[in-house]
Amino acid sequence: MGYCRSFIKGYTKIVTHFTNLLKKASFNWSFVTNEYFLALKQVMVSTPVLVLPNFSEPLILEIDTSRSGVGVVLSQHNHPITCFSKKLSS
Repeated sequence: MGYCRSFIKGYTKIVTHFTNLLKKASFNWSFVTNEYFLALKQVMVSTPVLVLPNFSEPLILEIDTSRSGVGVVLSQHNHPITCFSKKLSS
């Protein structure tokens, strides 16, 4: 599920809900959880497909950081090639 939050609107909000479920003694599948799950399924099937790089063309590396996470996108011609995102812990 760590695709690219840069290309999925609301990705961080959706995934944070599931990450919080994994904390000790906090797993509770509710109506709200199910709504987030349906939203996640929808955005995952409507997200742009990654492409293979053409190393003879320029590559763009975009980095976004905050106190709560790090996101990196490698793209070419405004199309994602690969991504990395990580939620940071306190």
